[in-house]
Amino acid sequence: MSGSIVRDAAAVAAPATDPAGQRGDPAAGADAAGTAPARIGPEIAAALAIHQAPATVIDTELSQMRDCRFGPTANRSVVGIMNEFAYLADVYRHSDPSRSLAELGRKLAETPCSPLYGRHVRPDRELEAFLHLIQRPDS
Repeated sequence: MSGSIVRDAAAVAAPATDPAGQRGDPAAGADAAGTAPARIGPEIAAALAIHQAPATVIDTELSQMRDCRFGPTANRSVVGIMNEFAYLADVYRHSDPSRSLAELGRKLAETPCSPLYGRHVRPDRELEAFLHLIQRPDS
């Protein structure tokens, strides 16, 4: 299994607003982006755990992410999808301010996503199918 769950820097871009919904200081966003390599592994591990990934899968992903690098993406679809997810996150957050980040992530994972239309349509279903595939005894 590859440690490439996050393939583009756009996936970990700093939020445009702070948790209170206010526009943040651009320098704060730069600080958040600067600490992304240290934060990304534990955040992905937590997201995988929320989606009931086995500990062995999470540990393998974490070991594959030890050498973490980010760069620009040439894929405009990735940027478009990330912008849509950021917009939806804002809408969900404003509709229920008490929602935790984990709950927000779970809600976003239920969102249909055009790159997945030919397979499992939603990120949570894609992850479930992937986990099933890698856990088959014959794989």
